[in-house]
Amino acid sequence: MRFETMWSIWNKVLLLSLALSAVARQNDVVLDAMVPARPGMEVVLTESLLSYIIEKALPLLVASVKGMSVPDISGSAGTPVGSIEYTLSNIHISDFSVGSGALQVTSSGVALALSSVSLHVTLDWHYREKSWPHVSDSGSADVSASGVSAAAPVSMAVDSSQRLDIASGGSSVSIGDLDINLHGGASWLYNLFVSAFSGSIKDSVAGSIQKQVNNVINQQGAAVAAKMPVDVTVGGGSTRSMIDVGFLGAPQMSAGSYISLTSVGEFQNVTAPVDVPFEPAAIPASARNTSCMVQFLVTDFVPNSAGYIYGTSGALSYVLDSKTLPSQVDIPLNTSASVWALILPNLGKTYPDRPMQIAADVSGPIETEFAVDGAHVYLPASVAFQVLEADGSVINAVVLDANVTGAGDVVVKGLNITGDVTSLDSKATVVSSTIGDVEIAPMEKLFNVLVNSVVLPLVNEKLSFPLPMAGGVQLISPQIAYGEHYVSVSTDIAYGL
Repeated sequence: MRFETMWSIWNKVLLLSLALSAVARQNDVVLDAMVPARPGMEVVLTESLLSYIIEKALPLLVASVKGMSVPDISGSAGTPVGSIEYTLSNIHISDFSVGSGALQVTSSGVALALSSVSLHVTLDWHYREKSWPHVSDSGSADVSASGVSAAAPVSMAVDSSQRLDIASGGSSVSIGDLDINLHGGASWLYNLFVSAFSGSIKDSVAGSIQKQVNNVINQQGAAVAAKMPVDVTVGGGSTRSMIDVGFLGAPQMSAGSYISLTSVGEFQNVTAPVDVPFEPAAIPASARNTSCMVQFLVTDFVPNSAGYIYGTSGALSYVLDSKTLPSQVDIPLNTSASVWALILPNLGKTYPDRPMQIAADVSGPIETEFAVDGAHVYLPASVAFQVLEADGSVINAVVLDANVTGAGDVVVKGLNITGDVTSLDSKATVVSSTIGDVEIAPMEKLFNVLVNSVVLPLVNEKLSFPLPMAGGVQLISPQIAYGEHYVSVSTDIAYGL
């Protein structure tokens, strides 16, 4: 899996973001940004993910229904002893089990279906004859139900805060036959339970289960949405940036197959926001992979927006002195050191025995291009070899520029996609010199050493971005693939509800 790039700033990825504006909510900062015509990121949720969700959610639903109280039932009825008033109280669902459950993508959302449901209800009963001599009696009953099923449409939308809004569209519960076992009472009372009370018991129990199914869907949907990041802040100070990973627009439903959610995925500099001067490439429908639970499709717009922000803000600049020079660059920072006599013979002659420093930076936007053979990155870099004069002035003795290309891998760390750039190559040119002619060959070697030891770690540190996914999700065996202007991360997940 090749990645010739310096990836840019999703963790936590859930899972994507905005609708007509990029809103930075952290520290109450609002970024006014133009939303690109196309999304920069797409998340594909497949039916295998829905199967995993129902497997995890069913025990929660069963536990919430089992032991649940059902509202009392009261009324009047005619009996062999005359007209009575009755009350069914202390109604509890003592046992509840679901044989199988399914979640399926429909054209408008997700459909929940529960089948082979069994339940057992306990209750107390009491009646009193309306007229004299006001005969009364009481006892208990056990009720078992058969032919029970439940269904609920689940809607999925994106709210004004760019979060996924998951809600029940109203569940329905069907109860077939009741097997009633009375404790106490005359024989006619059993017939009354069957003929007059069964319908009320069914309605009351079904209504309670429907309410609980709706509550579980709405509560768990809200809990998942609350854990999903909308934007993520990276860095601090003048280079503090933010990537929008909230969802954009209504989900796209492919019945029986997948749900597609999109995000802008654009970086913005928080302190000095600016729109990037380019648009995301279109993600082809053929790129979608439904053989996994979740797929993340990321266009090169995402790293390019980060590369534009960081490359033009000075975030990838560094000044090296004797204390900060990387160990890979074993060279004394003094103009009279013998190594400089070999590399820059005129340096010590022009500025004898003076301390030095080296200024290295990425001097413009970092450009990334994904292709079927991997990813490619291009960036402008410069290195200035500076002499520190006794009066405090800094002289750019030699300045080199180069167009740099990079190579590395796309890696997934936690819920973040990041670039692991392993090497940078460049061809350097001399921009200016105050010491006369400069032989480029030894300076180019030194330039490449400095770029790989200084610029490369800065890029890998700065450029990483979160996948739009709820917190608490673990990605299982993510697989990375490339296409024209996009990279795909296909993965299964583990998640604790």
